[in-house]
Amino acid sequence: MRTVRKKSKLRLSLVVVTMLLGWCVSSHATGLFSAGDVEKPNPEFTRSGNRIVAKFIPRAKSTSVTVEFQVTEGGTLAGVKGVDFATVDRPDVDIKNFKSGAFEIGIRDVIPGGTATVAIRSDFFSLSTAFYVFNPKRTEPWIKDAQKENRVLEQRVRELVVQVRDGGDLDADGAADGQIRLVGGPRDSFWGYALGTLFIRFFGIFFVLSLLMIGMLA
Repeated sequence: MRTVRKKSKLRLSLVVVTMLLGWCVSSHATGLFSAGDVEKPNPEFTRSGNRIVAKFIPRAKSTSVTVEFQVTEGGTLAGVKGVDFATVDRPDVDIKNFKSGAFEIGIRDVIPGGTATVAIRSDFFSLSTAFYVFNPKRTEPWIKDAQKENRVLEQRVRELVVQVRDGGDLDADGAADGQIRLVGGPRDSFWGYALGTLFIRFFGIFFVLSLLMIGMLA
């Protein structure tokens, strides 16, 4: 009789735990897939010398990240500001892939018609992160994979290197006037991030359930 009661309690406990964990995962998944449509990260910018750092909470995350901007050659970083994605939204891009929104980078002291090199760094970037540039003066405004390099630095920080010619395709002001307006943002595959996150969550749930079952049986 006692054995039957123990088995009944064990089944009931496993059912309750499974339901709770399933509810947690479904809630997380719902937030993950809907966050890209409702969240609008508002970066906070701070300047230190020739570098500007943007701090914000990306879509589908609850903790803040930082992205650092620096002009390493050919000019001076004048300023960086956030851009509402609604103003640069086009059918050939998906807002869900731009978890940080877009930025406008101002560069001055450029030799008219010359080239400036911009470095964009963050430990939020991955090997697949690309920098997409927006130029409204082009027939196809979005220029995909505009970075020259995506390289890893210390402490898992990755650096995207973009070279912009004054008055060229990447310069949104369209004039070789010694100033550059670079509009764009780091792009990652939303589905790769979402599926990877869900896989990790489900693996964690099965691991926890296995431990609970072993503990109860013991």
